[in-house]
Parts: sequence; structure tokens; C-alpha cells
Amino acid sequence: MKNLIKQYGTIIYDPYRSNNMNVQNWCILQLPKDFANYYQYFLRKEKHLILNNPTFNAHVSIVRGEVPLNIDVWKKYDKKKFYIEYEPEIVSYKDPNKEGSFYCIEFESRKLSNIRKELGLKPHKLFHITIGRTNYD
Repeated sequence: MKNLIKQYGTIIYDPYRSNNMNVQNWCILQLPKDFANYYQYFLRKEKHLILNNPTFNAHVSIVRGEVPLNIDVWKKYDKKKFYIEYEPEIVSYKDPNKEGSFYCIEFESRKLSNIRKELGLKPHKLFHITIGRTNYD
């Protein structure tokens, strides 16, 4: 049996990026600010990696700039609390467009996938929590 951790977050539509830019057609599950710092600490201690914080701080991207087909349900869950369950295993991916790598925790969520379905978007099986990225490899 997997030992899953439960984490609460808040659904935010069209969130503001850290540079105060509004981003259209995005929906995220905003996690507590210390979430990324907690996991960055272990990467710093164990792998000597210094990570930059994610653009939206710790978050899960539910909709990434896609135009919803069912616009009438856009913002249906705005500022609602949702929880996810995950295994605390950090994975990394090379950024195909820039130098550096992304670090995240992957998980499945029927609830978040259903939000995409309600919007008329293709459901995702796998989501990820963004922990941070390096500027170099």
C-alpha cells in the first residue's frame, strides 16, 4: 500500500505570475508558499541543487492557456479548497526550450481531471506539483 500525503490548495483562475502579469486561460491549484521551500531544502542538502521558485509559487497547473469549450463553467471552482494526495518522490525533466531542468512531484487526481472535463478539455491522467527549476545543467 502506498503511503500518500494529503495536501490542500485553492483553485485560482487566470492567476497572476510573480512578475505581476495576469495570465489568461490558466487554472491552477495554489499550494501553500512553504510547500516548494520544503522540498527544495532536501534537494539542496542531498543533491546540492539551488532551485528557482516556480512562477506561481508551489502549484498544480490544471489548465495551461487552453481555451475552454464550456466557458459557462469557467471560474466555477474559483477560490474553492481542494485536496490532492501524492507520494513525496521528486522527479526531474530537462527543459526542451532552455538550459536547466524542472523538478516536480507527479500524482493522479480524478477531481482535477474532472474540472478539465467540465470545461470541455481533454482530461489528464497525470498532474504535477512544480517544485522549482535550475537555470543550468
